[in-house]
Amino acid sequence: MYKDLLKHTIFYGLGIGLLRFLNFVLLPLYTRYFTPDDVGVLELLFILFTFLTTFLGFGMGSGIFKYLTSKGRNSNDQVTIISSTFWILTVVASIVLLILNGCFNSINKIFFNSLLPRNIYRLLLIASFLQILSIIPTALIRLEKKSVLFGGIQIFRFLIEFTIIISLVLIFIASSQQVILQL
Repeated sequence: MYKDLLKHTIFYGLGIGLLRFLNFVLLPLYTRYFTPDDVGVLELLFILFTFLTTFLGFGMGSGIFKYLTSKGRNSNDQVTIISSTFWILTVVASIVLLILNGCFNSINKIFFNSLLPRNIYRLLLIASFLQILSIIPTALIRLEKKSVLFGGIQIFRFLIEFTIIISLVLIFIASSQQVILQL
């Protein structure tokens, strides 16, 4: 029993720990290559990403987990609930993120003082969409107590997010240098 508890704790905590470690490791990169204004824009991007994934996720991962762990459900109901929830999340997230993509100029002007390149904004929306799509499968993996698979997915997610962040940084640096060169 304790062995399983330790195994699950390590693998479930691995993803969260890796993402927090990533933020810590990237801090010197941010402070070296960016002005305080640039760091502010990046932080606003991370806040927007967190808000979008939390808001558009509707707490469905926890809801599915709670629903499926309660007794007295037949498998047909479970399949219907899981697939309906997944498609509702997908459709709602698609609509909201497409609307937000269309509102780029207003959002850029209001929140980012027109400093945010469109390609970075689109990358953020794509990352948010992918994060939302992972909510239900991740809840199902947790339900089945497949902590090794969950840990592997978290490591893969860590690598993707690390790649996206580095891409954002490189695009942002290139955009900033183009603006300086044009002056």
